[in-house]
Amino acid sequence: FDWLCLMWQVDPGHAFGDFQLGDEIRKTLDVVQKSLEEVEAAVSLDSSERTFDSDLVVDLPLSFPVRLCFDGLSQRLHLIAVDLSSQAETGFPSGSMITISYSKDVVAAQGVKPTFSTLLSAFGTAPDGSYDVETSSYHVSYDGLAFEFPVQRSDFEQWSAKSGEDHPLASRPHCAASRLWVFAPGSSWRSPSLWKIPRPLDVVPGEGIAIRGRKLLLGASAQDVYSDLGAPESQCVRAGGFDAHQAEFDHSRSPDYYLNYPGLGIDVLVHGSSHTVSRFVLHTNQPGHELFCRYSRCFYSISVPGPKRSEAKVASAASNSSGTREIASAASPGPVHLDVKSSWTDINARLDWSFGEPFVREASGPFFGPTKFYNSPHGVVFEVLGNGLIASVTVCDPSG
Repeated sequence: FDWLCLMWQVDPGHAFGDFQLGDEIRKTLDVVQKSLEEVEAAVSLDSSERTFDSDLVVDLPLSFPVRLCFDGLSQRLHLIAVDLSSQAETGFPSGSMITISYSKDVVAAQGVKPTFSTLLSAFGTAPDGSYDVETSSYHVSYDGLAFEFPVQRSDFEQWSAKSGEDHPLASRPHCAASRLWVFAPGSSWRSPSLWKIPRPLDVVPGEGIAIRGRKLLLGASAQDVYSDLGAPESQCVRAGGFDAHQAEFDHSRSPDYYLNYPGLGIDVLVHGSSHTVSRFVLHTNQPGHELFCRYSRCFYSISVPGPKRSEAKVASAASNSSGTREIASAASPGPVHLDVKSSWTDINARLDWSFGEPFVREASGPFFGPTKFYNSPHGVVFEVLGNGLIASVTVCDPSG
């Protein structure tokens, strides 16, 4: 169906049509793909290591003038921007006029201009407003909703002087809003609310994961996985069917297979014959990776002992007045905590693990190129993007 033919409902602070604030980017783009025959949505992002601090911005196809902004860390929708003009506005894709309504009132459509009077009639109460000198526009703000009216400052001041007790835009039928924003109540379009991230699962290097208050270990049965994580969304045979060291001597047994939990950002590899878990793959859903938006972001936490201090530092500590405390600290270093925001630079700086030369996989994504897999002797493998961010973490048997 054609989205341009539909009437789009504005729900201040909650939604615009099919787009719900708080939805994950994976879910939202799935809605887009199912609704548009040719998806040309463009994802704008910061290619540096600051993608967690920058919004993921999705511009829909040119025929549909909507911009979706997702919090860079939680990857949840926190701002919806709609171009209401008949011609392209700076920074927005060119678009066609769509029909927008609030309750039973049409506020913008072909032949219906979103004027101040139209908005006042639809939303009932006179909103707050302010003039923005930088953008030469007047912003009308409700709780969870805002409109922008392009108007020169000199004109606005002149209208204000003549309007008396009435709003200066009330008697200007040709001055229509050029865009609208939907955001969470209590915030604004300039500073939309950030969504809380879920409680991260705990990674136990070389052993397994702890999720939802339960430990799921390597060697657990497939039934244990079903019990702790529920039925998988899909299941697929592992590429090649076997681990490399198994393929040399055993072609008769059943191939290994993955239990896929894209909603959790987890894949579980199960041994084909014993039906026991041999590895967990945790996906971070980093932009630019070839699997971007096939998985939700898996938030994880890894706590490992910190690197031990050298003997020279311990001896130096012994000569200090607080030597006893420092020696104890050297013997029992504090743990190092890693999570989805930890970059490869952070990991190398904070751990004394030996990773060796990485395995390089080509053509990982259009933004960052190949990815590198660094295997540690502790049963944790990090997949690293070209910008140093972690694309996935694999928990496996260190002796395997």
